[in-house]
Amino acid sequence: LTMTESVNTVIIGGGVLGCASAISTQKRLRKANGNNDDSVCLVEKTVISSGISARHSGIVRSANAVARAAKLAKSATDYWKNL
Repeated sequence: LTMTESVNTVIIGGGVLGCASAISTQKRLRKANGNNDDSVCLVEKTVISSGISARHSGIVRSANAVARAAKLAKSATDYWKNL
């Protein structure tokens, strides 16, 4: 672990959404700026994914009566595969 004096982006919470946000943000910064100089810091008070993310069933279902929810589930699954 190394400490720096400053970072570009801080993400608070190391659950599934915080981790996905950190990965996505770092990828977008690298793509936009073409370098590795932009930093993302993920802050978690305990252990990464030890909160509700660790106790969630992790099921994403596309069989949903609401078409919008089914499309969202499909998009989320596709996004997750590309992380």
